[in-house]
Amino acid sequence: MIDIVRQDIEGQQANISITIPVEDYRPKWEAELAKAQKKAQLKGFRKGKTPLSYVKKLYGEPLLSDIVNEIIQKEIQDYLVREKIHYLGQPIPSEGQELLNLSVDNMKDLTFKFDIGLEPEGEIKGLGQSVTLPYDETTIPAEMVDAELKALRAQAGERVDTDLKIEKGDLVTVSAKEMDKGKEKKNGWQVPITFLVDDIPGEELKTTLLSKKKGDTVEFKITEIEQNDDPAHIRKHLLQLDANDTRDVNEEFAGVIDEVSRLQDAELNQEFFDKAFGKDEVQSEEEAKELIRRTLKRRYDYTADSLLFREIQTKLMEENNMTLPDAFLKRWLMITNQDVTEDAINSEYDMFAKNLQWTIIKNKLNKKYGIEVTPEEIKEGFRNYYSSYFGMQLPDNMLNTFLEKVLQKQDQVEKMYDDLMIDKLFKNLKAEFKLDLKEVSIDDLTSKAQALQHKHEHSHDHDHEHDHNHDHDHHHDHDHDHHH
Repeated sequence: MIDIVRQDIEGQQANISITIPVEDYRPKWEAELAKAQKKAQLKGFRKGKTPLSYVKKLYGEPLLSDIVNEIIQKEIQDYLVREKIHYLGQPIPSEGQELLNLSVDNMKDLTFKFDIGLEPEGEIKGLGQSVTLPYDETTIPAEMVDAELKALRAQAGERVDTDLKIEKGDLVTVSAKEMDKGKEKKNGWQVPITFLVDDIPGEELKTTLLSKKKGDTVEFKITEIEQNDDPAHIRKHLLQLDANDTRDVNEEFAGVIDEVSRLQDAELNQEFFDKAFGKDEVQSEEEAKELIRRTLKRRYDYTADSLLFREIQTKLMEENNMTLPDAFLKRWLMITNQDVTEDAINSEYDMFAKNLQWTIIKNKLNKKYGIEVTPEEIKEGFRNYYSSYFGMQLPDNMLNTFLEKVLQKQDQVEKMYDDLMIDKLFKNLKAEFKLDLKEVSIDDLTSKAQALQHKHEHSHDHDHEHDHNHDHDHHHDHDHDHHH
């Protein structure tokens, strides 16, 4: 019978000694050896007819090593779970553990010793409504709502031809003809060129165009139309010359403005509302503005929540200054990061210990609040993310295709799981403190968040959970979000 003994030692460590009697591993080894004999197909022998002594000589010790290692790993993990031992890192061989020479000819009882680092015990302190923390409250200005609605209308708008004077944002098409010293070049290149007024890098040509309209003539250099003045780009995309056409083309062009099209904002009708906000979500301009206001408010509330989360974290870290098994953890880091020097581990250890302390606090709180995330909640998290990312309610078939792909990506699923766990933890923690609501402007809130993020990035703190700000933008509620 396998025997496991625990002995606590100094520095929040414990030694786990596991003894495996011969009768616990020999039968398994003999069974594996028999399987190997049946599969063996060695030169000079028919398959399955290789003498057992030969198979034992070739495969005996590797098989024995695998079996013993498998027994050790399983028994140690089962013991830690069974005894509900809260340990840090992973068990590592004790410093006094001798390398055992496993011999198939001299099998005997085996004893292995491992060290584990023990997690600090005790409940999390510093919770309860006795502490007041600042919370930044924002009001969304009406002009910001109006600007957002206009942006959505422009996004859903269409271009229409206009005979009016050219304006910024217009798309212009010119029947361009190659010029030579101010005159149309004989047998010169002719091509319709279409460009956006806003893309013109030089102010002189832009100003000239803004004084003209459809039917007028305009002169220009082909290199002035776009920021990208690479000759190959110009020849292919603006002049539309065939790749094999090697003719020389002058820079100077002139021509009649054939078309001017202007982006016309979408009308405030049900078709626009359905496209921008989801089918039947909004029936009027007032409802559209209210939904936009709620969405913006929620977005800035997330920023305020991020700042509050950092305040809570700082408070809990101060209240729960834990002692860690430092000697064990440094040894564990050395073993699991063999390409890292001891000096590097020592220099980074304080930051590692700080992050580990927060992880311990977080895990204790998750247990306290009974926080769990189900597979269906992960799916719902991705549904909300994609709706927010594309700025609209996606058709079911398209959404299901995205979900099917992303749910196969383990790293993405784990990221969403972590985000949802942190969301739930924050909601529980937020209720533990009194909030001193302070009205702040959006600019002040944004500046405060940026300053905190800048400080965070320069602290070499690699624990991104601290921010309560994730790639998924925390759009995990059922109100519709639009994103720009």
